[in-house]
Amino acid sequence: MSYRTTNLRQPLTGLTIELDFNAVDPLEVARSLSQITGVSHKCLLISCDNLACLRRYGVCFFVSQLLLMRTYGITILLRRVRPELGRALRILHLDTIFRILAE
Repeated sequence: MSYRTTNLRQPLTGLTIELDFNAVDPLEVARSLSQITGVSHKCLLISCDNLACLRRYGVCFFVSQLLLMRTYGITILLRRVRPELGRALRILHLDTIFRILAE
């Protein structure tokens, strides 16, 4: 993955990228995002309504991927979280680590 650099007169304070968890390697996106300089706050927005990895591998795999992405200093935003996943995140006290957006 490559990014084109642009000279800005003022640095960006934040950058949010919507991530299709089914289409790309989320860890590679997080690693690439962490290498972008000049941005103080980097976020990945993940829609949880149709995650193939949840059906195929389960909640533990999904959570481990999120935790690994977070090691790159990326803030994880989750939207369209189904009640079952939300409950699992709360039980594991991960609702304090990942931001769950109300819709």
